[in-house]
Amino acid sequence: MTFLCLSRRTTLLRMLFCLTAMIFTSSVQAWWSLGGDDNEDRGYQAEFPLNERYQFECGACHIAYPPQVLPKASWQNLFANLNDHFGEAATPDQNQAEILNYLKNYASDSNNAGQFKDFTKRLQTPAPVRITELSFWRLKHDKVLNNKTRFIIDNPDVGSSSRCNACHKDAEKGLFQKHTVNIPNIEKRAYK
Repeated sequence: MTFLCLSRRTTLLRMLFCLTAMIFTSSVQAWWSLGGDDNEDRGYQAEFPLNERYQFECGACHIAYPPQVLPKASWQNLFANLNDHFGEAATPDQNQAEILNYLKNYASDSNNAGQFKDFTKRLQTPAPVRITELSFWRLKHDKVLNNKTRFIIDNPDVGSSSRCNACHKDAEKGLFQKHTVNIPNIEKRAYK
């Protein structure tokens, strides 16, 4: 009889231990997937539908930047000057109006911006056409900009601040989370 009770207690303790472990593991996993505690920068995840024409037309020369990284006026300014697109002639085919509407529909000052509305904080006038000119971008990249020559310009795997995907591997998907940043050829402790 004592053996039977001990066996039941052991089984009950094991079950309780397993249940506690499962609860702890799932809460830790949820905490980790969010990027940390409430005080840590969890980064940005843009949500937008894939537009194949935009991917084809703009993604042929550089990454197809998530629409949320610029406000509507910036996208409008970019498309108004495609004949001089940062020193190049960028003329999309007959789908130009559709692509511009898509970009404006998901811009950082649109109803579809999500947390990317932060990108329009302290927005300059006229709206900049470079993401790197946005006040919010400069704030988020202050450590990088303080070491721009070493981290970007002289870094053969980066070379330009406009190459988001050099350090944010999922930039084209709209994922910009601090804990996933990896500046090539630079130790993480230098920019974390």
